[in-house]
Amino acid sequence: NGQLARAWLAVDALELNEAARLIASIDVDALRGHVLPGLVVYVEALRLLYSGRPEEALHELLRFAPSQRPVRDELALQAARSNALHADLLLALGRGNHARAVIQRSDHPLMRVPLARMLLLSGEPTAAVGVASDFDWVQVATPRSTVEMLLVKAVAHHRNGQPETARATLGNAIGTAANADELRPFADFPRAELIEIAQGLRAPAMAFLERATGAVDGPVFRARVELVHLTSREQLILTRLAAGLRARQIATELFISYNTVRTYIRQIYKKLSATSRDDAVTRARAYGLIPTSPRSQR
Repeated sequence: NGQLARAWLAVDALELNEAARLIASIDVDALRGHVLPGLVVYVEALRLLYSGRPEEALHELLRFAPSQRPVRDELALQAARSNALHADLLLALGRGNHARAVIQRSDHPLMRVPLARMLLLSGEPTAAVGVASDFDWVQVATPRSTVEMLLVKAVAHHRNGQPETARATLGNAIGTAANADELRPFADFPRAELIEIAQGLRAPAMAFLERATGAVDGPVFRARVELVHLTSREQLILTRLAAGLRARQIATELFISYNTVRTYIRQIYKKLSATSRDDAVTRARAYGLIPTSPRSQR
């Protein structure tokens, strides 16, 4: 579909009004039975994300029912794209643990960028660099994914106090992006931080960066995303608390001492900044650590 291809290119160029016009002109009902309806939804969700409307983008992405998706080879790639965007939308909304759950469901190469982004946003720049430096992944990455990963690495190096490495990595990202005219990945990061990292690069690189970072009002992703890390035993006890069990009941069920359960509960409260059982369960549900309904992972 030519209109869809042009809409996708418009989103990548951050020409969002043009993308909206093109998407509105596509007759989705006429595409039933093909992979294309899912791609229309995907591109529209991208447009909404870069228009500063991640909540609407998430709703748009998730409304495409599985029953509408044909089983064919193209589905695997489409599903991977959707999963990666799903994780990114959750990160844009600050739902770090929900995003982590989506990322952990798939080992597709396209999920590597959201994984590296999640680590960067949750305050683990060294781990983000490790993911972004995976040589095997680099061998199969698309130009856009390569630019995204280079930008993650540049920002991670900068936050690790390595300005020269950050500048060189950003220069590589700009060079790769300029060759393919990839603007969209630069909207994912704080403009001021990228400009600071870039100081000392040549004029053409600075000009491209100014154009790319000036195409949207602000970064798509938040500066920080909170992740709560629970051990497997803490997670197990948390689910029992959510089910209404008391400490002594949990101890009996898990064949451990009452005092051990109490210690785990205190650790859970501390990690969740909770002061009571109800508070802990409420916060855990908000973080996506325990489900609220079958659709809660959305």
